[in-house]
Amino acid sequence: MRDYTSTPLQLYTRDFTLKTVIDVYDSFVWTDVYCGYSDFELKMPNMIAAGYNIQVGDLLECPLSTKIMIVEALNIDHGNQNEVTVTYKGRSLESILIRRVMRKEDLPDIVPQLDDGEYVRASIRNFWDSIKYILDRTAVQNTLESGEHPGLSSPNRAFPLLGYVDPDDEQIEDQTTPYVDFDGMTVYDYVCSVLFYFGYGFEISFNYAGVDDSSNSGIPDRKMLFKIYNGKKRTFNQSENDRVIFSMDDDSTFKMDTTIDMSSYGNMAMVIGPHECSIVEDENGDKQLVENPAVRYTTDVYNAVSGWDRYEIFVDCSSVPNSDTVRDIPYSDEYIIAQMRFNAIRAVKSSMGGNVSYSPSIDYDPYKIYREHYYLGDLVNVIDDLGSIAMVRIGSFSQSIDQNGYKAYPNFESISPIGGYRVLEQTENGSDIARAMETGDAVRVTEQNNLELFDDTSDI
Repeated sequence: MRDYTSTPLQLYTRDFTLKTVIDVYDSFVWTDVYCGYSDFELKMPNMIAAGYNIQVGDLLECPLSTKIMIVEALNIDHGNQNEVTVTYKGRSLESILIRRVMRKEDLPDIVPQLDDGEYVRASIRNFWDSIKYILDRTAVQNTLESGEHPGLSSPNRAFPLLGYVDPDDEQIEDQTTPYVDFDGMTVYDYVCSVLFYFGYGFEISFNYAGVDDSSNSGIPDRKMLFKIYNGKKRTFNQSENDRVIFSMDDDSTFKMDTTIDMSSYGNMAMVIGPHECSIVEDENGDKQLVENPAVRYTTDVYNAVSGWDRYEIFVDCSSVPNSDTVRDIPYSDEYIIAQMRFNAIRAVKSSMGGNVSYSPSIDYDPYKIYREHYYLGDLVNVIDDLGSIAMVRIGSFSQSIDQNGYKAYPNFESISPIGGYRVLEQTENGSDIARAMETGDAVRVTEQNNLELFDDTSDI
């Protein structure tokens, strides 16, 4: 069993030289995030802080996490006359991408180009290729300048020790790059938007294993590596990975507040695009006003929902451009609709995910340990006090140490409407039976609050 009573933190300079080990402090709070930057807070007496000489810009590492934090702020509090407290706060390495802004010339050439009068796709194959392209232009020093690796727009934009590694995920090859104009957006917002769309997470971590990324950059021995990853499915209705189910019973340390609010829920986007009309003449010479066929678009994210189960939201995409003003090339209707679809699905996903929120708390659970039994981005099941079962994503993980000891809990992101399953009836032995809303699979909630998948659903 792990000993959480004293967790030492390692302090590094920005060139990753170890300064000291911090093992005396009042408290710390550390939150890992799947798709975005993480954050921390560290408190200690002033006399202790003076000995550690922690500077803004230094890096912190915690053995309970894969995230590396940047010390970004400090506060000296004289609230108690007899004791001065220093509080340090910061975000993880992923936040450095906020410091880079994308311009039109940094964007991958995914705009359809005219070739002998016809539109053709550029060489960007998938969303990972587009992310690499952006990193090469804005943040990563690269000596393999080519169409695939275009090189920095300015050498001053590089983070000297930053590189990236290709993900080991064949599914990415089939994930087409979204046609979206991100001009003026930070690289961080771009990465988060694209990866949220496809359900992936990312991190910038220490290169402990000495991974050689020179095939991507031409430069070996990078200390920081950017990588994307996808959480594993650990729900009851699969057998490839060990199942992880968070449930509440008398013997469990797991407690969870659940909120269901359908007031802002949406699963159908009604989209309006750029207003572009033209006057055309018919065969009789009569003139009529014709609206651009890309002006309106409807996206149905959760199958063909109708009636009571259909929740429409409005998404304004009227600012989507009709043409590339730099190259003076008009965009096709397919290109415009693809941009509208990307924005619409992002809006619907956000609306759907906000209808159910979970506030869990776990003092310590030896049967479900973070980074042993489950990881960031994993899909797991939760069972609330009413017996409803849902599939959720581990969106972040928070842990803290103070005078009361160690506490940790995952933060769940709802990825399906109002839970994933509904209790239908009770069996003779008192266990519940539920049916999956999406797949129709039947499951039993046992007396131990575990889930069993029925091989034969005819019993229900």
